Amino acid sequence: MKNNKPAIISFHINSATGIGGLETLMQSFHKIAKTLKTTYVELFLRNDFGSFVKLDDSIISIPLSDPKSKYPKLRLQERRADIENKLDIFGSGNIIILFNPYYLAFFKDKILKQNKIILIQSNKIEILNFKSTIFNLKKHYIDLFTVYTKSDKEKLSQEVPHNKISIIPRGCKLETKTEPAIFSKKLVAITRVREEQKNFSDMVKIVKKLPKEYSLDIYGTGRKEEIESLKQKIKNHPNIFFKGVTLDAKETLRRYSVFIMTSHFEGFGQTLIEARSQGLPVVLYDSFDAAPWVVKDKKTGFLIEPYNIDGFVESVRKLCENKELFLKFSKNSLNYAFETDSSQIEKMWTDVFSTLL
Repeated sequence: MKNNKPAIISFHINSATGIGGLETLMQSFHKIAKTLKTTYVELFLRNDFGSFVKLDDSIISIPLSDPKSKYPKLRLQERRADIENKLDIFGSGNIIILFNPYYLAFFKDKILKQNKIILIQSNKIEILNFKSTIFNLKKHYIDLFTVYTKSDKEKLSQEVPHNKISIIPRGCKLETKTEPAIFSKKLVAITRVREEQKNFSDMVKIVKKLPKEYSLDIYGTGRKEEIESLKQKIKNHPNIFFKGVTLDAKETLRRYSVFIMTSHFEGFGQTLIEARSQGLPVVLYDSFDAAPWVVKDKKTGFLIEPYNIDGFVESVRKLCENKELFLKFSKNSLNYAFETDSSQIEKMWTDVFSTLL
């Protein structure tokens, strides 16, 4: 028997039980679905990074089967059939949330036509392939595109109608701190462990150039081989430590002074707004469009030209060796935290879902 009430359905590689920016976003959608008294369904391929968040009992969590064929075209057909079979009970008129243009390939045209489709920006616009054949064949099925910043919208407007794009930044799940961060030389990074994107190589070079009284703690999760590679990278550096997963970002961040990020690219950088909410100035590479929106250069932190190691080191030292400047940046960070207040962002998404359901 089919479900007569429209549902909110998300499709992502990983389950929302993990830790990460998209996982946090999906968790906020769970709350909204409950408020709207509608069903929330998550389809996912795997759970490579572990389960750290318990989902509400009302969430329908559906793992997809791994295709058996070794041939790409047949594997894709198997994937489409699996998704069609598992969505059949929910009927039509649902909202289906996708996080990558390529995910359109996994859904038959019939499903895309019979439901409302939202494509949410998950990474830098240039990284997401909006010029692919599959996207151009299926983009007319998408009812709404959401992006993080005005700059992202301008870039995407070259590929899709301007009036189909809405700007919705990420929301911060942490309560904003009332007092400035502590002044010290303790640096922190909370991130997915993935060298190809996060560029730990530069992070190590930066800390190596700082005076020995500085320290860096890295928190995060990732595939076993990535974590082992990071441990090997830092093993000869006595002031860099890998701390594993933190399940309490608020309490963790409050033990440090400056948050650093050296990514080659990001979509938004969820951990940046979390650091800002706890009053930590941020030093990061200006390597994605949301960076100058989240971090106000020379106000809440420093935006560094990508791969300028010396410039990065100089900026960290400015913050950690000048208490007056540090406190100014920390207070500014707290003042800007309202931009990503979770209740404000959740209202934006509630309005979107209410309109489409």
